[in-house]
Amino acid sequence: MASAQAISSALREELRRDDRVLLMGEDIGVFGGAFKVTDGMIEEFGPDRVMDTPLAESGIIGTAIGAAVVGMRPVCEMQFSDFISCGFDQLVNVAGKMYYRQGLAVPITVRLPWPISWVAVLATMRPASTASLTLEPGCQR
Repeated sequence: MASAQAISSALREELRRDDRVLLMGEDIGVFGGAFKVTDGMIEEFGPDRVMDTPLAESGIIGTAIGAAVVGMRPVCEMQFSDFISCGFDQLVNVAGKMYYRQGLAVPITVRLPWPISWVAVLATMRPASTASLTLEPGCQR
């Protein structure tokens, strides 16, 4: 079984087992996700549990935090792992500190898909440059 199939199988199993589990992310519903991991799930579980979201990683994670605090078990999917930095504030400063500030658990899963082979990476996409994260002027990839 390929890793994408294993992830898809595990997500389906959890969606069937626990009504509190929901999926949210960019293009995961009708399109089935960038790597087709969630293909067919919107038909099986409905749009209330498999939600297409706007292109707003911070909003996706923030919504998942709110859902988790009220008892849901959200699984967020960033379309590609490169986009997680847009949601760091919600993940680190809100979810990461909620227990210590308010005594609330935040049981969320954030999935960061990444193409399995470097050939696929080079053929289909170019990962975002991390040069802007360094302090050295003129640093290029």
